[in-house]
Amino acid sequence: MGGNNTERIARLLAAQGDGDGGTDAIEEQWSAPPYAWKDDSIQFPRLLAEIAATQELDMEALAESMDLEVADVNELFDRADRLWELAKGRVR
Repeated sequence: MGGNNTERIARLLAAQGDGDGGTDAIEEQWSAPPYAWKDDSIQFPRLLAEIAATQELDMEALAESMDLEVADVNELFDRADRLWELAKGRVR
């Protein structure tokens, strides 16, 4: 099951920039998921979006620990937020 979630997350992230095709892929993945709590492709973006919204983060230290630029870390949080916003309406 872990492999399936990893593949699913990769497909969703890859689909983000693909215009209508990306939206269709995300719609398909999140149309009435049976176990949203156990679905990593929903909960990981949710976790990151909530951390970004509620915590004061040392972005420089975080970027350094990940061997990334601060802009790259911000992009990850932005991507997570977009995925979470798409998922919210489908899991409530």
